Order: sequence, then structure tokens, then C-alpha cells
Amino acid sequence: MSEMLWGSTTDKPRTFHRIRAEVLEHGVRLELFVGGALAAGYGQTSSLAQELQHELFHRISIEQRIAMLKRVLDRKSLIDTYPFVIPILTRLFELRNDFAHSLSDGYDPESRSIQLISVRKGKESKKSYGALYLHWLVKEQCPVVERELAELYFSIAPGDAEWHKN
Repeated sequence: MSEMLWGSTTDKPRTFHRIRAEVLEHGVRLELFVGGALAAGYGQTSSLAQELQHELFHRISIEQRIAMLKRVLDRKSLIDTYPFVIPILTRLFELRNDFAHSLSDGYDPESRSIQLISVRKGKESKKSYGALYLHWLVKEQCPVVERELAELYFSIAPGDAEWHKN
């Protein structure tokens, strides 16, 4: 991604694939953390929470899981403590879906943006993502949200001994 920001264009064909891999990797890690936070919010015990995370939550779309996480944050009065988690997750997974279901239509060095092309329901569509936006979201915001989601598990899960019994 830094080659997009700072102008090195020796690996133009690889730029899209590198960013795509990074976006998909962040998506996988963040999905696991979202599942953990949801499990803590909906599980009656820690063992039930693990079962929910491993058997149920992956079957629900990420958009629905993000909406569920927002409800958990609201219910636990944590939305003000973690105000950027939901918006960043929403943006990242929109980006992930675009990258996963599109092909690169090139890199424009003048605008420093990646062009994507996709076909849905027989209709071709194009999107463009600027290097600064990609850098901000993937390099700066995703690691922060990942740490906040890890903290959320312990903020959401009950602290009593009963919850930790098998």
C-alpha cells in the first residue's frame, strides 16, 4: 500500500493483490473478534459462549453480526466507550466484499487510486478507492478496532465465577 502512497510503481500488477490480501486477512481476524464479543454478550456461560461462537455466529452474515454487536454495545452502555468499532467494521467489510467480488481495473498513479470492476446481475459496475483512504482504513483503523474488540470480550463477559463454570 505504501507504494501507492509514495509513488513507487514498479509492481503495479501486484498492488491490487497485496491490498486485497491484506483486506481479506484483516476481515478474517476481525470476524473472529466480532464472534467472540457476540458470544460474550449472548452466552449464559463461557462454554455456551464458545459453542455459540464456533457453531452459530459464522452462519450469520457479517452485516447481521455487526448489527447484533451494536445492540450488545448499546445494552451494555459501551457504545460511547468504543464509538468507532461499528463504523470501521462496516467500512472494512464493505471494502472486503468489493475486493472479494471484483477484479482490478488498474491503478491510477495520478489520483493514487485502485479501480475495481465487477459484474452483478449482468450489470457492470466500477468503483475507485483512493490510497489515502485504504491506508487510513487498513493500516491505521483495523489494528485499533482489533485491539478494541479484544478488550470488548472482557468488558462484555460477566465477571462472576458462575459464568466461567462449564
